[in-house]
Amino acid sequence: MDAAPYIPEQYKLSGRVGRAPLVAVLFGVPAALCGGWLYALVCYAVDHGRAQFWVSLAGPPIFGLGIYFLLSKARCRSPFFAFLAGALIGAAANYFHWAAYLYFKQVAMSTGALGGFFQWARDPHELLKGISTLASASGAGGIGEGAWTCEAAWTILCTAFVPWVVLKTEVYCESCGVWCKETKGIAFTEVPGDDALMGKLRTGRIEALLELKSLPKEPPVSHVRVSQALCPSCQNFGTYDLELKKIKKDEKGRESTSAEDLAMEMLLSPATAPVLGQLIARTQSAVAEAPPAPTAPSS
Repeated sequence: MDAAPYIPEQYKLSGRVGRAPLVAVLFGVPAALCGGWLYALVCYAVDHGRAQFWVSLAGPPIFGLGIYFLLSKARCRSPFFAFLAGALIGAAANYFHWAAYLYFKQVAMSTGALGGFFQWARDPHELLKGISTLASASGAGGIGEGAWTCEAAWTILCTAFVPWVVLKTEVYCESCGVWCKETKGIAFTEVPGDDALMGKLRTGRIEALLELKSLPKEPPVSHVRVSQALCPSCQNFGTYDLELKKIKKDEKGRESTSAEDLAMEMLLSPATAPVLGQLIARTQSAVAEAPPAPTAPSS
């Protein structure tokens, strides 16, 4: 009796939170306090509209990456918890930012007392009144309050979505308790010419690539790229990605590229691991076609 054909399976994180709740409390709150204070200090010191805009635009995504790094070290495998923790830490950072900014603006640093900061931080109602008063004093009014509301929403969205999005792309070996190491571009092949073969690739059937010509690494033509995430401990558990990269040139010779994900984070198995090994060996031995040598102009 023939064995049942192998059906590729896509990897999913287990959803376990690990030590993330404890780490989020012990380190997330101080990070929100320090981040909010630093952000307020930069905004107060710069005091230039355009510079403050770029700081408020770039700061939250960077802070979100820091939250992801914190949760990944705590072995969090739950994108939902990463989203929730990131949103709460971002909201706390934005709150502390306004408490510190109002302290810098109205109490002034010359007093040298931190009591003004805690006065704003301990009472949300007074904090909102202070923000409204600051908007009126600056002449911005409702426009300023609207802009600051958008700034707060941007901060919370970034600190929530950045850890969520990045964590969803990671692969974790539950047996070894470590994150897998990703290696981009371990094998390359030509683009399939028929829809049937392309359909197989979209379902993760990596063996279909054996029917195609292998190419050297990063070829200057359209190709299918194979990447891998492998457990650094056991070297057995991991996933592979199949990506289509199209390279075109217009009439003026200008090059344009586009990429498409065919199958992402497909689990390695006893059936696919040998195929992947063959593709790697074929890419390593592939020889790029040399361009024709330029002909010397006739005299």
